[in-house]
Amino acid sequence: MSESTPDGRAADPLVTLAEAAAAMGRPKEALRAMIRRGKLEAIRGNDGRFLVRLPSDIPLQPRGQAHRGRAAERAADDLATAAGRAAELEDAAEEWRAAAEEARLAAAVAAAERDAAKAAAAAEIGALRETVADLRGRLDRAEARLAAPWWRRLLGT
Repeated sequence: MSESTPDGRAADPLVTLAEAAAAMGRPKEALRAMIRRGKLEAIRGNDGRFLVRLPSDIPLQPRGQAHRGRAAERAADDLATAAGRAAELEDAAEEWRAAAEEARLAAAVAAAERDAAKAAAAAEIGALRETVADLRGRLDRAEARLAAPWWRRLLGT
């Protein structure tokens, strides 16, 4: 049997504090403050917990559905946030992959330039060694000619 007021209309339903918080979209502490200030009617049940009389303009959802609805909303929000974050991370990973590829290419170019420079340096060193050997040979012949007596230098023998 449903409750009614003295004037004959149906009384507002009594719900737990958690259900009222879910229905009104406010935290439980806010509802407790409204009860203390007299803005919301509540009684203590046999178990000592508040039973709140919701105003008739607030729609009451079936038991447990408000909680599941909020949980589903939170899960959907978390999923959307995670999907957005995953997209951001995929973009960042792609940027890092591109940067790594550019670095590999630059390293390959630098290695090729290094190898070319080594080959050029080795060729130049070989040419300089030949020049040094030739100059030492000329110097040795010149010193030998200067060491000979004057008459041999004069005769060219």
